[in-house]
Amino acid sequence: MKCNPEPKLIQIMRESAAGFDCASQRELSMMKTRGHFRDSVIYANPCKSERDLEFAKENGSPITVVDSIEEVHKLSDTNYDGGTLIRIKVDDSGSKMPFGTKFGCVNEDVLEIGKEAKKKNIAVKGISFHVGSGSYDVSAHYVAIQNAVEHCKQLLKIGHYASLIDIGGGFVTDPKNFTLRTANIRHAINDAKKVPGLRFIAEPGRFFATDSHDLFVQVIGKKPAHAPTKGWRYTLDESIYGQFTNILFDHQTPKWVRISRAEESRKRSWGSGILFGRTCDSLDVIARSDHMEELEVGDWLWFPSMGAYTTATASEFNGFPKPPTFVDFENGLPKLDSIDMQLSVTEARYIKNVSNAELFTTTDEKIDAVRELK
Repeated sequence: MKCNPEPKLIQIMRESAAGFDCASQRELSMMKTRGHFRDSVIYANPCKSERDLEFAKENGSPITVVDSIEEVHKLSDTNYDGGTLIRIKVDDSGSKMPFGTKFGCVNEDVLEIGKEAKKKNIAVKGISFHVGSGSYDVSAHYVAIQNAVEHCKQLLKIGHYASLIDIGGGFVTDPKNFTLRTANIRHAINDAKKVPGLRFIAEPGRFFATDSHDLFVQVIGKKPAHAPTKGWRYTLDESIYGQFTNILFDHQTPKWVRISRAEESRKRSWGSGILFGRTCDSLDVIARSDHMEELEVGDWLWFPSMGAYTTATASEFNGFPKPPTFVDFENGLPKLDSIDMQLSVTEARYIKNVSNAELFTTTDEKIDAVRELK
């Protein structure tokens, strides 16, 4: 739900027996209208208002999540009877976007939260955690699962039937990383079989959503860089306030392929270039490259794997609408592994600074934020 609420994607996932992690009244409502509720939803936002909890009660009281005694009190004050998981803080230092500063209680607080929940007649049904979004630490889940299992044992001792462990998300789509990570997860789950009755769920939203969408964007402007620097400044019919919000909020550096015309005769030159977004904000910079194919107004660029944290986080800043979505039922697009992803650019960077000298400099020290394509 969080990374891509596209109705067709949700339908496909539900038909594949997937459950859903919801964070708000609106997301809960979307699930209910599609016939997916209590049995397939976890209300996983650790901080909710009492109004949110009342809404969830009216709609089936799905299991929820807390990470403090204060949140337990909210459940008690609203007579919430869906039960809860306790979210713990784990090592998320190997991720692009750690969550531990905002969410999760430390190990020493888990039992105290469990005792308070017992006193308030709130059922603690297990433990949840998140190793951070875009995690490349393949051992992170293994260590966190071991920790969660120990907490479940302690909660069982004080009268909670803590049998569910939500291992969160953070999965990247890199096949090698995913294979290593899931091997470690399987190992940890096999070790946990010593504790009878434990069940595990996960939140691999990014993993499923990333490759579900491709973005096609047209070049609508071209002008040379200011002298004495060389290169071109391009404007695309999208922006970091729109489908490229994944650059800001998800630490992505999108790759692109120019869709060539069949009648093209001349070979394009290569050089430096900046891709600006279409808004009036000078910070609307999509990418910079020292070696990219020269573009022309009217060119279409294909940005594959743009399904996570793009449409979901896009706004209509400056009055620019979100683009239409077309569903490819017949698999008409070529498979990504058959495309040379370096066709139109050999290296790209995202930068925050937009002075002319720094836009076109090749000195890494002068760039505020650099993320090279992998």
